[in-house]
Amino acid sequence: MASSPSCCSFTVADPPAISDEELPDVAADLCAQCASIDLYAHMHDKRIAWWENKWSLKIKISSPCPLCQFFITVLASKKTLFADPDHEIELQLKTASPEMIYSDYFRRLKAINDPPLSRPLYNSRLLSLETFGYDKNWGQTRFVKYAALGNPLDDQQQAFSLRRLEPGKINFSLINRWLSFCKGHHEKLCGILPGYPRQLSCLKVIECETGAIIKLPEGCEFAALSYVWGKPQGNEPGIASRVGFLPPHVPKTISDAIQATTRLNIRYLWVDQYCINQKDEIELSEQIKIMDMVYHLATVTLVAACGEDASFGLPGVSSVLRYEQPAININGRTWLSAHLTLQDRIMSSRWCSRAWTYQEGLFARRRLYFTETEVYFECNTICTQEGVAYDLHLLDDVHGYTNLHHGGLCADYHGCLDDHIQEVAQRKLTYESDALNVMGGIFRSFSSMPFPIRHFWGIPIDRNEWVTRSFWMSSWAIPDETRRVAEAQEPGYFDAVFADTLLWRLRDASHRREGFPSWSWAGWVSPLRDYDAWAIQIRGLTMGVKVLLQSKDGTWERISEEVVSEIDAANASGTVPYSHILRIETWVVQVTFKYLPDNDFEDLYDLGGTTISKAVYYLVLPMTDTDSSPEHQRTGYWPLIPTIAVTGNDELHRELCEETFDFLMFSPVAFCGLVVRKVGNVLERLGYLNLEPFVVKRGGPSESEPTWEYRKSEKRFTDYLPMTIKTVMLG
Repeated sequence: MASSPSCCSFTVADPPAISDEELPDVAADLCAQCASIDLYAHMHDKRIAWWENKWSLKIKISSPCPLCQFFITVLASKKTLFADPDHEIELQLKTASPEMIYSDYFRRLKAINDPPLSRPLYNSRLLSLETFGYDKNWGQTRFVKYAALGNPLDDQQQAFSLRRLEPGKINFSLINRWLSFCKGHHEKLCGILPGYPRQLSCLKVIECETGAIIKLPEGCEFAALSYVWGKPQGNEPGIASRVGFLPPHVPKTISDAIQATTRLNIRYLWVDQYCINQKDEIELSEQIKIMDMVYHLATVTLVAACGEDASFGLPGVSSVLRYEQPAININGRTWLSAHLTLQDRIMSSRWCSRAWTYQEGLFARRRLYFTETEVYFECNTICTQEGVAYDLHLLDDVHGYTNLHHGGLCADYHGCLDDHIQEVAQRKLTYESDALNVMGGIFRSFSSMPFPIRHFWGIPIDRNEWVTRSFWMSSWAIPDETRRVAEAQEPGYFDAVFADTLLWRLRDASHRREGFPSWSWAGWVSPLRDYDAWAIQIRGLTMGVKVLLQSKDGTWERISEEVVSEIDAANASGTVPYSHILRIETWVVQVTFKYLPDNDFEDLYDLGGTTISKAVYYLVLPMTDTDSSPEHQRTGYWPLIPTIAVTGNDELHRELCEETFDFLMFSPVAFCGLVVRKVGNVLERLGYLNLEPFVVKRGGPSESEPTWEYRKSEKRFTDYLPMTIKTVMLG
């Protein structure tokens, strides 16, 4: 095919060559401590159980010993070292089994029930290097695994070995084998989901050989790029400067992605910056709505999991080098260091902090993460990395549960819509108005499942409960349909579900996001609390609350299957026929609060077992009858968890100290509810009030006592304050 007249060349050049000379043998230069260690014998010691085989070392940062410096280099890559050159580090070397040290890769071994197949893997050995560090899994400082040590593939005849990595050269032949293996063995979990088209007629792609931007030819594979845009650098235009072709200069990440795509034997690449006309608002809007389809249909998604923006490049593809792999030669045997997994490095990348990239990774069926050390591969079934070598046939190809995206959308772990909402809410947006746009593909996908979960302003309308599904069941499988159908036919079902999902909680008090209602999580700039954010996961539905939506002509429609279906269709077109004002008929209690900044209350937990951060505003109530004796007098303190940030000298603080508020309970036996305040002509969310836990004190601010006696008495919060049914307007 004739090349374009563009001055930008897209030929695939080999990366700079690196020296392949043998490492010098440093055995004669070892310190006495290191010279006493036979690493190979230690790794393969059969005399004791491998999990008990450990060697303790103490080394100084300034040690001239090559093996000491090898260990220091390995730890330096994890940013665990002290600046003081005389600081002494305590290390442990332990014999390790690959399926233990790389447990994320071997979660489901096909070989478990096939001893001849599994024995070579179980007999393989590595060394794990450990030092004192903070272990987030244990919540304490202890010996933590930081790296695996072993011999390169050509020196070690094991079922599991390490690979020597080149800073300037990715092993694309290996990556192509990964992709081929996935295509040949993972059709069930890594194939295109039911309901997704096999072709998008509106999809434009980059032809990697010429730089032409064309419609994807029918039946052709393409790769997609997931990256952080950043700002245009220098003479790099934000969009194509010439109709039908890439501009002469494109960001380094994109030019590297073009080269990588060609080396993967794929002819076409989709990059949103150039394949969507950024100046055409209609095209931009339409393409955003099908973003999930684009990444799902791509044969593979290239993830730029390094750098701050698109100018960084993909390390190992062209001129951007990767970090040098620590290696040492002792007595003619080469020892390498390898990352345990690359998950932490990817999770700490800027790519992983952006809201838009979440659904890109989720919907992709195969993901190649380019990092500054090596390439990590994850499909919906397995995961692996460039620096390790083992037979992929050992892995079970039935159930998908991979590291970062847990099997993508096909696996149950990420099956609940609120899981995705919580993930996106903690990520960053360039434009706050995109709070719901970044969820567009996820919303569209969930609304098209066999039992759909639809939304209104980001709040799930259908039952969104994890217990209705088997743990291993796909999100696309049918859940407990008997229960679901029976519930949905009950009057008030949609009212109860929608009201329950209004009970989300923020991780921290925050400020409002303009353009969204206060009753939606999208109306606030803050991450959501995990697990306990959705009350529907804690208890069942209570019928009785009524929720009405205001149509464009000013009339009110009670939420129902017909209204929900209308909203779902309108969400797809972007023309929702209802305003953001809710009219709710529910149980209401009038409450006031006291400001107690110096309280000594500790260990308050909500129903999900999550600690409530120190509260300063409390609903305070006497909890005994007026004729009770003094020794039986009790006072209850219920903490307000503000949604909006309050300071000690602002107007809201004054209101909380002086005014009365409505507390909305969506059930007469609710464990929690919303505190609202008047803003203009409507009520807006102020905070969240947990009825459990609370603090009980004897006769005023003396010591606290357990609440068991109160619970055993079957007394309720509403026994002390009158509860009425009231209609409120929530905006």
